[in-house]
Amino acid sequence: MHELTIIVAKYFIGLSIIATIALLVEVALRRGKREIYIVVARLILGGIIALIIAYIARKLYNDPRPFVVGHFKPWISHAADNGFVSDHTLLASFLAFTCYFYKKWVGVALLGLAVGIGAARVAAGVHHWADIGSAIGISLVSALLALYIVSLFTKKPVPIKPKSH
Repeated sequence: MHELTIIVAKYFIGLSIIATIALLVEVALRRGKREIYIVVARLILGGIIALIIAYIARKLYNDPRPFVVGHFKPWISHAADNGFVSDHTLLASFLAFTCYFYKKWVGVALLGLAVGIGAARVAAGVHHWADIGSAIGISLVSALLALYIVSLFTKKPVPIKPKSH
């Protein structure tokens, strides 16, 4: 169980990235070049927004990592810095929320994966649940802002409901 937790905490972020790339390829094949540019714009803009919000949150709130507070050795080697906001969970959940607007089931599956990554990082002793929850919240806000802002420039309406294919 110990090894599985470490693998999920460190490497499952790659599954989120691979699934997002696969969805981008499918969007390009089904909907054309214009739509792929829109998806990429949402990913880039939302990613930048998420990083800015996370940076500000880190400056406003310091949450020493569990292994620092609890004086134990974490399962994953990590710097003893501010653990607030989990970067792994931030990226995984941001990709999940962005994918949700293209394929609902992919977004839901990736969100489950993001929560799993966060839980593994909590179990490994490098994050608190507040670090995980805040990352998911920041990701949601960032994905929604990117969706809205890009729709203003592309004159493409914001999807009310994701398409479930």
